[in-house]
Amino acid sequence: LRHVYAELEAIHSKLQRESAALAERAVRAAEREGRLAAREEEVAVRHGGALNKLREVQAQVQGTLHALRQQHAAEVQELSEALREKSRENKRIKASFDTLKDMNDSLKKQMSELTEQNKRLETQAHRVQQRLENLQRKFDFQRAQKGRTVLLTQAHNGQLRRALEKPDKQPPPQPHKVKASVGLCELLGLLLLWVPDLHPSPDPNVALSLPSPEPALEFPNKREHQQNTRTNVKALPLVVEQLSSVPSVSKRLQLPLVNFVLWALGRMDGTSQHATLTATCRRLGEELFKPGGSTRGAEGSAESSPEPKPHMGGSFFRSSEPEVRLLSSLVILRTLSQADVLAQVLDSVCSDLQSEQSKRLFVRHGGVAVVTALLTSPCRGLLGDAVGVLLLLAMSIDSGCVEEFLAACSTEVWFRSCSQLLRTPHLDPLIPEKMSVILQKLSKIKTNRRLFEACSLHIQLQEMLRTAEPHQVFLAVNLRSTLHQLVQCFKCEVLISSRAH
Repeated sequence: LRHVYAELEAIHSKLQRESAALAERAVRAAEREGRLAAREEEVAVRHGGALNKLREVQAQVQGTLHALRQQHAAEVQELSEALREKSRENKRIKASFDTLKDMNDSLKKQMSELTEQNKRLETQAHRVQQRLENLQRKFDFQRAQKGRTVLLTQAHNGQLRRALEKPDKQPPPQPHKVKASVGLCELLGLLLLWVPDLHPSPDPNVALSLPSPEPALEFPNKREHQQNTRTNVKALPLVVEQLSSVPSVSKRLQLPLVNFVLWALGRMDGTSQHATLTATCRRLGEELFKPGGSTRGAEGSAESSPEPKPHMGGSFFRSSEPEVRLLSSLVILRTLSQADVLAQVLDSVCSDLQSEQSKRLFVRHGGVAVVTALLTSPCRGLLGDAVGVLLLLAMSIDSGCVEEFLAACSTEVWFRSCSQLLRTPHLDPLIPEKMSVILQKLSKIKTNRRLFEACSLHIQLQEMLRTAEPHQVFLAVNLRSTLHQLVQCFKCEVLISSRAH
């Protein structure tokens, strides 16, 4: 029993201890539960505050979002209205642009039609102007011829009347012959001083063994050059004073005199004295051109033919000698500027150049340079005649002066004049065709390639070939041939230089 009691006592004490531990644990658990409840209550309060703040923030965000949505909707609506307005404006602008484009196309078409019509009218006006100039020259020539006929008829009637009234009375002496003889003696003295000094050994191949218009010798010094220039200044006015009386003194003096005039003018080119004697040079041309010299002398021819024909029984330009007439024409072309006179002189030169001797005389006396100066003349009526003279010389296939003519054309002055002529607006279509023939012949000379390039003529010819009309077959053929010759010359030069290296 004691053993059981002891065990029960042990169990009881153990249970008491465990009860005390459980009570203590229960107290601790209650305390913890209290703390947890307080904490839970605190957390719940915090959570509620946080929820309230979140609700406030959510309300603010929703309000802001709603405001932004309304603002965005307003902006979208405004931009949509602006876009629709711009679209309508673009449609209106596109419609206006299409209308303007149609109007522009219509105006371009009208412009092209008006341009073609303007070209046709300008061509017609140019032809009418040329016709008018030709008619004016013809009228002036007929009027001058009629005046000469009336004067010759009156002179013839007066001579017949005086011969019937006073058959035994000798005609009165003519005092102007004495004055002419004195002036001619002085002039011949100057010529005799000039010709031996400047031409000690004249070329026998020149016609009539007369001095060439080109200087044969250079002046040895400046003093001698000035002295010869002063002699020119003294001689040419004397020539003007005596030209009208030369036919009555001796017709054989006409050729030496006009040759000397042409030579003196050539010597004065490029000097200040040429500008000093402008009026004298003009009077020279007028005296050589006017028909008055033929009525002052040679009474027999005037009596036998009251209606003189051109180049019959006159002096200088009206002379029946082709050499005198041709050299007089060159002097007139150098000194006068009247279009009708120059046109008549060019026509006379064209008719005189039918003979071989006249062609050689024309080339050797600087005729090419004289006609070249007319290529840049402001008078369009002279361009066709001037180019016709050059073409007549270039087309002389059987003539021996073609090489001399081409050599005279192989200068920078000629090429620049040709370039300026081809750049002339509204040029007669026949002139480029004629010039293309001459350029085609000049392109065969190898040394002329640099002249073509220096004056940019090869570029002009390429442009002319590009813009040539379909009916201008002759012009196109000549231009292609000229450009081909220039290319061949360039290839030959490159080959020669490569072999030399």
